[in-house]
Amino acid sequence: MNNIKEVTLKGTLQLPRIYFVDINPEMTAAWQKEFDSCDSIEIHNISFGDFMVEHPDIEGIVSPGNSYGLMTGGYDSAISEHFGAELYSLVQEQLLNEYIGEQPVGTCMIVDIPDKGKKLLHTPSMRTPEVLIDSRIVYQCMRSTLVVATQNHLKDIIVPAFGGLTGGVPYSIIAKLMYMAYEDVRKRINRFEYNTEENIFTIRLSW
Repeated sequence: MNNIKEVTLKGTLQLPRIYFVDINPEMTAAWQKEFDSCDSIEIHNISFGDFMVEHPDIEGIVSPGNSYGLMTGGYDSAISEHFGAELYSLVQEQLLNEYIGEQPVGTCMIVDIPDKGKKLLHTPSMRTPEVLIDSRIVYQCMRSTLVVATQNHLKDIIVPAFGGLTGGVPYSIIAKLMYMAYEDVRKRINRFEYNTEENIFTIRLSW
């Protein structure tokens, strides 16, 4: 018996245009392989700061940091440098209000960036800076980021590599899991249905 029930999403939802950005050519090559046939996707082998200079009108900035909102290392440091020290204080204040100071890994919190007309999508890929033992977190981060961006009607977002650098996840695995999350959200927007044992899928824990 087919127990799948299709329903209609409230309102009109549309995925944002996605700009994948990384300075490592191996990461951008892995993205290119997975997302080659996707519309509304651009892949840039460039630093965050240089990309923002060339694309100042981007609406959503994704931060892949940690559960405590520490923005002093790697990609998050570049975000802080670009938008100023006040952004750290805003993230900390919202973390206290929404999560009592510790945001669960794989969730996405949206923060207004003052006077910029932009949103920070804070999506921790790790509790504290550490190697990711469970690479499936990459999927969760990408999916929750897309859901929040879509629900907030952002027209475009800049997305880094979840689980890269400190996380230590191989580039090919990062790209594959991010693509799986993208496809899941894309398909659900176009054909929304109840979850059943027949239409969910398993992500293998393997590198």
